[in-house]
Amino acid sequence: AVDPKYQRLGIAEYLMNYIEWELVTDEDNMILEVRTSNLPAIRLYEKVGFNVFFERKNFYPDGENAYVMIKFLKEGNLKDE
Repeated sequence: AVDPKYQRLGIAEYLMNYIEWELVTDEDNMILEVRTSNLPAIRLYEKVGFNVFFERKNFYPDGENAYVMIKFLKEGNLKDE
């Protein structure tokens, strides 16, 4: 989260890109959950390469749904197995 007085300055996008750059893993994907009503966050995640993969019903304690978003870090991640 970015303090509201510092939002809309590109800080969150920078942090998302930095996390990916620093990520040392053999994993092929990054996955996150976000409230379906959190449109600014969804737009940010889409901007840095995430896509909605599916929706989790009643994910949050207040009953709100969440989008599970995924970013493929390597090509060919959706292989038929």
